[in-house]
Amino acid sequence: MSQYLASDKLKAIVEEAVQILEDNPLTEHAWLYLIAIVKDLPIYDDLKQGLKNILENLDILSLFEAKPSLAILAFEVASSQIKYFEDEFR
Repeated sequence: MSQYLASDKLKAIVEEAVQILEDNPLTEHAWLYLIAIVKDLPIYDDLKQGLKNILENLDILSLFEAKPSLAILAFEVASSQIKYFEDEFR
């Protein structure tokens, strides 16, 4: 079990989730991975720009129309991470 909780394994899962969401923000499990692993901690520094791009380009209306729970998951990730982007979104 400990091999699945190793820091490098968790980072690889988060990295994969970011890559998936860059290609398709309708991928529910990728949002769930970010919520489960990163929670309200800052995302890994080398993945920060990728997540920022996802959030900047996110069409929340499309998410809501496709599946309302996706919009909720995206809001959960955005609200937990926005504080770590300082003034980058202003």
